[in-house]
Parts: sequence; C-alpha cells; structure tokens
Amino acid sequence: MEQASSHQVAQFRALEIEKVLGQDFTSADMTGGMGIDTLLLSDYGRRSVTYIERNRELCLLAERNFSRVCGDDCRITVVNADSVEHLSNAEHFDFIYADPARRSTTGRKLVSISDCEPDLLPHIDSLLCKCTLMGVKLSPMLDISVALKELRHVQKLYVIGLGGECKELFALLSRDGNTNAENVPIHCISLPLEGVQPFSFTISDEQNATVRFSMPQRYLYEPSAVIMKSGAFKSVCARYGLSKLHPSSHLYTSETLVEGFPGRTFEITDIRKVHKPQFKDIDKANLTVRNFPTSVAEIRKNIGVKDGGDIYLFATTLMEYSKRVVVCRKIES
Repeated sequence: MEQASSHQVAQFRALEIEKVLGQDFTSADMTGGMGIDTLLLSDYGRRSVTYIERNRELCLLAERNFSRVCGDDCRITVVNADSVEHLSNAEHFDFIYADPARRSTTGRKLVSISDCEPDLLPHIDSLLCKCTLMGVKLSPMLDISVALKELRHVQKLYVIGLGGECKELFALLSRDGNTNAENVPIHCISLPLEGVQPFSFTISDEQNATVRFSMPQRYLYEPSAVIMKSGAFKSVCARYGLSKLHPSSHLYTSETLVEGFPGRTFEITDIRKVHKPQFKDIDKANLTVRNFPTSVAEIRKNIGVKDGGDIYLFATTLMEYSKRVVVCRKIES
C-alpha cells in the first residue's frame, strides 16, 4: 500500500506513454502489486495489459478488482509468476512497466536500483529486447545522475511531484535511448498541471548555465520540490533571468515580476536580523530555512513568532554571507 502509485501520478504516466505509442499500445506491468498502474495503463480494461505478480494473494485480489472495475470486456490478463522469468519467454510488448519493491525483508527502506526487488540492472538489455519502450519507477531519494548512468538507455527522465511533495523519479528507456547521461532530457512535473509550468533541462545545461548573484530585490522565488530534487539550480536561474541570493541558498530574486516560475513567488517587504525586537510586529508567520545554521524551531523561539498566518519568512544566507530573515507576502498564481 505504501508504494502503490496515486491515481494522478499513474494517470500522468499512462498519458505520457500514449503520446509516444498511440492509444492502443500493449503493455506488461512486471510488478503488479495493488494494480493501480495496471488499471491506468489499460485505460480501465480497454487496452491489453499483462499484470504479473509473484504473490498469489495479490493476484487473486487484483483479478477480482479488475473484473469489478472494468467489467466483462476487461483486457487485463493476470499472471502469477516471477516477472523476469515470465517475460523472457513472452511475446513482444509495446511497453513494459516496472516498479521494483523498495522495502527489504526486514522493512528497511531501499533506494538504489540494485538493492530493490527485482534488481533490474542485470536484465535491462534483455527486457528492452521484449518491448519498444520501458518505464521504471524509482525512489525519489535516488541520485539522478546515478540513475541515468546505471540504466544506460534512458530516453527521458521525469521528476514527478504531487501536492508540493516529490513523489518519484520515472525513467523511460529504449534500445536507442541516450547512453550519455549528461544529454538526457529531465522533465520536472508538479501535479496537478493546471497553472504550473513544467521545467525541462539536461545535466549539460545545468553545468553550462551562467548564474548572477544579487542581494534581495523586490521579488523572491522559491523553487518547487521537483526543481529542488532535480538539481536545476543554475538552469532555472538562467532560464527565467533571475539572480541567486547565494550559491547554496537556492532562492532567487528579481526587480520586476517574472511569470510562470516553477515554484512559489513572493513580494519582499523587509529584511531583518534574527533578533526578537525586530519581530514585535509579527505574531504569526510561515517560516522556511534555506542555507541557514539554525533550525526552524530555534528561530521561532528566538524571534517569538508562532506558525501560521499570511506572512512568509525565509531565514537564509545572502551573497555577502550575512544571515538574514527575508520577510515576504505570497503572490498567488
């Protein structure tokens, strides 16, 4: 249950596959589990999908749920088997999906691809011979550059967030995928998409981007969780013509308002030191710490400001290394 995909994320993935393969693609879900991804890949039973799961009880539950959700004309086939072994003898699919288990037998969270079950790395080449396109769901904690190098054949990588939280990495692979990790397109997606600009870049873009630095101007920009995870710190700065407050603070500023920034935008009203007398006029505020040596709890205690309200405080380090609190009001998109 913990690892099962949310409906919105699974639907987004299915629609992205549809863009590449067309509406009536065939697929295999080699880590069937609760069956949420299978349902969305099958368009609720209207497309042909093979659900593969080695846990017999999950297979029985999934089969029952599929029939109830999709009806008598359901095109989902349930297979109780080891997925790697089954696919080695199976027909060709347009798409193979994998979401390896990220819990050990003792319940420990796993992050690296080789630690998860099944370990896909020894089987990537043989699996790609069985499909046109392969999708792999990865831990949001996994280092992106490591994922790209280990999977080798990545066409594109998605960093997917939902409700302000980074939920997963999703890699699309093919036999003619990009073997140079630095040139793989990385797409930062925050769901729902309404009013939120996706942001795309490559590691090479990030390495070559030029960054300007500045003291806080009129507006402050805080990147979304998926931008933070992707590491597009210089790329997003250059793309939107912003200045950074400090190399390690990952907060941005401009004198004129920049529309469409992938994250939150604020208008700066003041800049203060972390001294209690300077915050007598603020009873409640939302506090964020970025590149600052003191925790949120300690700062709240020091300045006597409770959580909540419509004022936003950013405790951060500025370009000349001073430690300050930037006082802001949020600009609604």
